[in-house]
Amino acid sequence: MNYRIIPQFKMTLIGLTLLLFINSIVNGIGYLWWLWLVLVILMWFFRYEKSQKIIDPLSIISPINGVVEKRGTGLYSHSMQPAIALNINHKWFHKIAIFSPIEGKILKIKQFSNQNRVKLSIQIITDEGGKVEVFLMGAMLGLCKLIIQPGYRVGSGQYIGFFIFLKSVRILIPDDSIITNKNMGRNIKALRKIANLGGKLS
Repeated sequence: MNYRIIPQFKMTLIGLTLLLFINSIVNGIGYLWWLWLVLVILMWFFRYEKSQKIIDPLSIISPINGVVEKRGTGLYSHSMQPAIALNINHKWFHKIAIFSPIEGKILKIKQFSNQNRVKLSIQIITDEGGKVEVFLMGAMLGLCKLIIQPGYRVGSGQYIGFFIFLKSVRILIPDDSIITNKNMGRNIKALRKIANLGGKLS
């Protein structure tokens, strides 16, 4: 696998590695062994798999690691039109990177909040006119960092940010899309195909 460190943490981890390396040379590893262990765990936690080129531009891929729990219906927040809703529950020990589920242009990024959790909506439109909306749901929006803005163009599987303590992701796709049923109820890795956009794109 080809992995990278999340850009926002890369320099910090490199700095910690150099400090530990120099300290280990001067003073010996000794009691510092547990710090090396912590560093390895941090590198594992803040890594992500490099996206591969998606041949089918209409493939919808999972934006996170998690369990595809439910297939239902929903409404796009910008148009209130019906859509298929896919929920992916994120496990606390999974990596925190977030990827674009499809190739297209970012239309809008909007925040919703209530007493229990915060939701961040990312609206994407494909070249074919299909609309996909991704809701990131978690407890602390301050621990979410996106590197995209409205008007940006993203590729399928492109790294778009991270969300520490992310609880789940809800994806809305056109109601005539084809779902990959074999993934329902299963633990799935990010960048794996979960659906195909339908033919009647609006």
